[in-house]
Amino acid sequence: MVGTPAKTPQTRGYSPGRFPGTSLPPRQRHPVLKKDKTRGKNSPRAS
Repeated sequence: MVGTPAKTPQTRGYSPGRFPGTSLPPRQRHPVLKKDKTRGKNSPRAS
């Protein structure tokens, strides 16, 4: 084979993602926010 000065082509369209075996810490859990039943349609908002 004859050598060439060109570089090898880079791969496109495939992202490698995380490395195999990588473990992430569990996500922080937040309490469920429920809507206030007493607030009507035209009542002022709490700032």
